[in-house]
Parts: sequence; C-alpha cells; structure tokens
Amino acid sequence: MNHHLHARALRTVFAATLALACSPAAAQWDVRPSIFTSVLYTDNVGFRNGLFLFDDDSGQTDDISYAVTPRIAISREGARWNLESTYQVQVRRFVEFDENRENLQNFQLESDYQLLIDRVGFLVNAGIEQFVIDRQLGIGGTTANRIANLTEFRNAAIEPYYTFDIGSNTSGRLSYRRGENEVEGQGFDSSNEQIRATINTSLAGGRWTLGGTFTDSGVEFETGREVSLQRIALDGAYRLTPRTQIVMQVGQDSNDIGSDSVFGDVEGTFWMAGVRGKVGAATDYELRAGRQFFGNSIFASVERTRGRLTLSFSYQEQANTFGGGAISPQALIALTTDVRGIDLPNATQDVFISNLLSFGMAYTRPRSTLSFNIFNDNREFLSGQDALQQDDRGGGLQLSYSLELSPESRLRFSGTYQRFTIRRTQDEPEDIRVELGWRRSVLERAYMDLRFVHNQRQSITSTQITGSGNFDENTVELGFGYEFW
Repeated sequence: MNHHLHARALRTVFAATLALACSPAAAQWDVRPSIFTSVLYTDNVGFRNGLFLFDDDSGQTDDISYAVTPRIAISREGARWNLESTYQVQVRRFVEFDENRENLQNFQLESDYQLLIDRVGFLVNAGIEQFVIDRQLGIGGTTANRIANLTEFRNAAIEPYYTFDIGSNTSGRLSYRRGENEVEGQGFDSSNEQIRATINTSLAGGRWTLGGTFTDSGVEFETGREVSLQRIALDGAYRLTPRTQIVMQVGQDSNDIGSDSVFGDVEGTFWMAGVRGKVGAATDYELRAGRQFFGNSIFASVERTRGRLTLSFSYQEQANTFGGGAISPQALIALTTDVRGIDLPNATQDVFISNLLSFGMAYTRPRSTLSFNIFNDNREFLSGQDALQQDDRGGGLQLSYSLELSPESRLRFSGTYQRFTIRRTQDEPEDIRVELGWRRSVLERAYMDLRFVHNQRQSITSTQITGSGNFDENTVELGFGYEFW
C-alpha cells in the first residue's frame, strides 16, 4: 500500500471524527484540545544522518530550539459505540542548526462498534507515529535533539467479532483480524491476519474454571516472506481454598519458522502447572513451572502491600526472539512487525531465552510517591548467528520520586542506570539518565513546566555512527501549556 495514500486515509478518518465531534448532535462526544510551547537549550545537539556535529575539539556543540505541540483528544462512550482518538504534532526549530528541524506527528484511533444485531461488532485501529529509535538495545536515547534515526510507522486494522453465551456458565468469542503495517524507508511493510476462537466455562459452583483458545495467524512481508503460526491451548484453574488456586495449561504450537535454518525448531507441545493465591490480606503470589520447545520454563512472583509500602519480586524464564516478546502466535506477529529500537525486523530473528529477575518497591504518602526497581536480564541464544557468540547480559535500576509542593505545584525526579554487554560487538555501554522537573498551575487551565535532563553514555566502542560511542548532554527546557477544556 502506498504510504502517502495510507497517511491521507488516516487523516481523512480523523477529520471525519472531528467533524462528528463538533456537530451539535454529538452530545456524547468529549473533545479536549490543548497546546504546549517550549524553549529548549542543549549543550550537545547530537546526531544528523548518523554523524555527530562538531564545532570544537570536544565533539559537542550547543544550540537553542523552539517547539510548539498542539494536541487534541476525542472520545465517545455509548451503548453500542466507543471511541478513543488522539492527534498530536510537534514542530521544533533550531537557532544555529536549522537542518536539525523536527516535524513529528502522532495519530491514534481505536473504535469498538456493536451492530444492531446483538453481540456482533467490529474493532478498528489506526495510527501514524513518528519517533526516534536507538539501535543499541533501545538504551541511551537522548532528548529531542537526537534525530539521526527518525522513522515513521503507520498501521491500520479491522476486526469483526461475535460473542456468545451457552447457558449461564459458558461464554465465547469468534473474531477475524486483518491489519496493515508500514515502516517508512525500511522495506518492512507487512500485512497480517488472524482467526481466533475462545471459550470459557465454570463448573462445580465456580470451583473449576476451564477455557480453550485456538489461533491461526499469518504475516506476509512486502519482500515476499510469509510466516504462519497456529496455537491451540487448554487452560484450567481449580479453587483449592478461598485464597488458593491451582492453575494449569497444555497445548500445541505449530509454525513454519522451523523451516528456516536461522530460527531452528520453535514449535511443539507445551505445558505448565502451578499455584497462585494470597497469604493473609497483604501478599499475592504465583508460582508456575513447565516445559516449552526450549526446555524447562519457570515463573515466580510475589507482591506484598503493607500500609503505604508495596514490595514486589519476580523471576521468569521465557522464550523470546530478537524483538523481545514471548513466543506465541499473537506475540510473534507483533515481533515481526515491530520497529522500535533493536526490534527492527531483520533476516536473523534469533531465538533466545530471557532469564529476567526484578525487584521493585513503591512507597506512597498523601503528597508524595517514591518507587524503585532493579533488574537483571541474561539472554541465552539458541539459534541464528548469535548462537555462536557470547550471550547478552546486563541489568540496571530505576528510581522515581514526585512531591506535591502545593495544590498548584509538583516536583518530580527520575533516574536510570543501565549496563549491558552486547553480543555482536562485545561492547559494554553504561547509560545514566537523570531528569528533574517542576510543574506549576497558572490560572485555571494553564501550566508552566521546567525540566533539566542529564544523559550520558560511557562505552568501550567509540563508533559514533552506530550510536554506541561515548556522549554526554545536558538539556534545560522551559514550557507553557494550555488546556482548552
């Protein structure tokens, strides 16, 4: 599909939606326009066409930019028709380096319409998104000044569905989904379709819950490559006590990925069993173990809330691809069409096992919130070129804090540290990002926003074209926003 025609079609849909929203008869519509303007100073303008801009020996140069960001959100709630839609444009101009100008737009539409025939309806999704990507594990992305990897992603999909009940304990759903995805300048345009059937029932007074799912999916790329995936799964849960459930799942995955020598065998029978429930009124837990095509699979999570403090812990072993999602028909469709960061579709979609360990904490007071998370992720590659190289490994921590200084004023802080060993280059980038912000209401609908960002990467590799080399930037932005509703 021609991407100009696709973009024009999406704009037409949005224009029609806006026209309906503004009509007197559309009493149930909610229209919320707003605008944000800002001045941004940075001491490192960053990339242009993959290269740094230099004006001194340090390899850094500063500049001032101005941005205007109008936005409109439209929603509708009704007995048969619900809709959520947003459109935003960011226009940024630089004083010294005007070639770094940005015109980023974002449009999202989601609609669920139920026909006059009860239980028959269709979902519609559409979007245009322009964004900046970082090809090195999606980490170390700078602020608005890094524009080397600017791209545009367009998508549209429609999904007719039928829901039904059998008696008072059984319900089901049948659906067919057809979608189109386009990536500007990347050659990864694709179409996808999916047939999905689900049924769920409860037995023995609700002590037993049983369900079944069948999915038949396919992705066809512009280059002619096709991927076909099928899954059938049976799920069950038995309420052992009012606080404890035994859960289980068994099924079969089949696909044509295994016919590609790069992927290897990623199909077959899978199963899992475990228990979930509560300990007292404060602790939720879930423990599961099973087996997939790659071997044993373990999942464990515990969350405890006591007063204002919440603690959480989880560990998961899960099959993933280069794009980073679980091996399943639904997830693989997303993976093979995802375009963010290293998730760019490629000819070596290696399969790996992600061993992810995380610990989190959140403390909430009436006027402040503090949260902390630490994680470690080791990725063992099973197939593709990376199976012969050292595995990815790394981790990091995240800290955020917000404080209400007054009813009109709020302070916020966030900090992130990450370190990874990248399999292809054996590089070990360390990324530090710190952001401090302050927002204050001005009059009834206006606000002022001030933020400072420090972003830094230390790396063994000094290649600036790939973005893995060292960089350091400090950015200050002052903005004013107004909400017209």
